Amino acid sequence: MALEVTCKTTGSINTIEDWLVDHCKSDCQVVLQTIDDDMVIKHLKVMFENEADRDLFLDKYLKFDE
Repeated sequence: MALEVTCKTTGSINTIEDWLVDHCKSDCQVVLQTIDDDMVIKHLKVMFENEADRDLFLDKYLKFDE
């Protein structure tokens, strides 16, 4: 998977994975890169197979998660 988005969240990784399954047409993967000392903020790398899914995630999910 060549397209990557780095982001951070206080939410559940499962919520992101469920959103990807419901909205993306190709395979996607979420990788936990780091978590803060309080175990609240997760730094993630989300990987996509195509630009359309990546752009949808950037436009719809990241705005929704704010």
